[in-house]
Amino acid sequence: GIKLHLGSLGLEVEGLLQDRERGLQKDISTTYISHVSRQGGLDIQLELPLGERFTLTGQADTSFSSQLLTGSTSQDTTEIVARPLVALEFRHKSIWLGLEGGYTYRGVTGGIEEALQRTRVDAFFGAEFLTNYRFEARGGWVWNGDLGHLFPFSLTLSGTPFSTFSFEAGGGYRVEQLDYADLLNGYPLPFLSSVVLADNHGWFADLDMSFTLTRNLSLQAQSLLAWNSALLLPDGSGPDPVSVSGLFGFSQ
Repeated sequence: GIKLHLGSLGLEVEGLLQDRERGLQKDISTTYISHVSRQGGLDIQLELPLGERFTLTGQADTSFSSQLLTGSTSQDTTEIVARPLVALEFRHKSIWLGLEGGYTYRGVTGGIEEALQRTRVDAFFGAEFLTNYRFEARGGWVWNGDLGHLFPFSLTLSGTPFSTFSFEAGGGYRVEQLDYADLLNGYPLPFLSSVVLADNHGWFADLDMSFTLTRNLSLQAQSLLAWNSALLLPDGSGPDPVSVSGLFGFSQ
């Protein structure tokens, strides 16, 4: 990545390109013998202070994720994702608030053909109080080409009541965007064409706690309660060549 400051304008550029190949089980009925995953992208972020209290930020993120299955026959599946985003934030002492808007295009070629558009507008607010506490709220509107209109929001409270104990508690209604990059990063041998991905949405509540027992020992606990509309799960009972080759199929 590269970071530059052109006067008051901050510029950050990050790039990614990786290629991984894994062999599959060499069963006589296996169609494919290797799994090749490729990921790449370019992320450009701009930050421009507008006076002492306002900051304008912009981001353009473009990425691709692809899967090539080689063997007696081959299959190539590629996903392209483009995400422009712009935000305006006001900050005064320990209080901040702002607006954020973004758009996402997701296109898939090969295997299952897909084209999905997402639009999102959020308002956010945050405050630090009593020295050791922070409250944050975010809410807005999401339009998804498959799901229609959704209205996610979240409330979060974090703090350090004692020097040996800190916590973060939150909840609300969330919309999780799912892309092929999530499958490639989360599973070693995914079969991308096994499912048409749908964004997951639903109510949630979470709690994180940290206890410092000694100078070199701490205890951390995390809990999450969530209602999911399209939870992504590995499906080992999928049809051939999934079950034979050792690839992970998926269901939602």
